[in-house]
Amino acid sequence: MNIKDLLLELKNKLEEEKEELLKLDNPQRLFKVIEEKKEILKKISEYEKEDFKEHVDLIEEIEKLSKKNLSLALNNMNMIDEIFSAIFDEETVKQYSPYGEQISQPKSGILNKKI
Repeated sequence: MNIKDLLLELKNKLEEEKEELLKLDNPQRLFKVIEEKKEILKKISEYEKEDFKEHVDLIEEIEKLSKKNLSLALNNMNMIDEIFSAIFDEETVKQYSPYGEQISQPKSGILNKKI
């Protein structure tokens, strides 16, 4: 397989990864795509820098897709973090005494929380 074919295959895997990041319905499929992408990158890493000179446009497309995917992944992680914070953060659930005073709560880890 030549370098151009590998770069095109990588671009296709990045597009698949983007679709999986947008859908968020099958994490196993996303992990599979990421593993396939790693294998392609291993093959690409065997080439010399000079081998890529003819494919600058394709490399720029791959870079843009990689940045989009990274941004999507970070947004997904932030969303998950916000959901967990809303569910498990004790500061959002306030307790009051029978006299209407707010009771301070001890901080605890995620494993010590009641659901």
